[in-house]
Amino acid sequence: MAKRDKFIKIMLTERELKKINRYAGYAFQSKSEFIRSAIRRRIAEINNSIYPKLPPSDPEVDTRHLRRSVMGELRGALNEFKDGVLLEKPDERELKTREDEKLQRKEELEEIKQALEKQE
Repeated sequence: MAKRDKFIKIMLTERELKKINRYAGYAFQSKSEFIRSAIRRRIAEINNSIYPKLPPSDPEVDTRHLRRSVMGELRGALNEFKDGVLLEKPDERELKTREDEKLQRKEELEEIKQALEKQE
């Protein structure tokens, strides 16, 4: 187990503290263990929402490169912002292209959603 050498101080209301005490007791954990496990679960939820797990039956999608592609898109958007490109008003052709890309991405996400529903 990793050595814990960082400290975080939080302020709670009396009601929040009572809930933590009660739920920690239900889970047979100390308050610290309960809070750490709650944080780990929430981080996992956020990671799954940012980097969704695609169905393994899809042979064309390599999930190992999903994070790299998402980070690349974010980096590109940041560079455009730094260059001032995002501050310019897009023309009609650019708006049409964005709309088409949005619809295409929506269709892709619908297919992924249906595949996930079939797996359940």
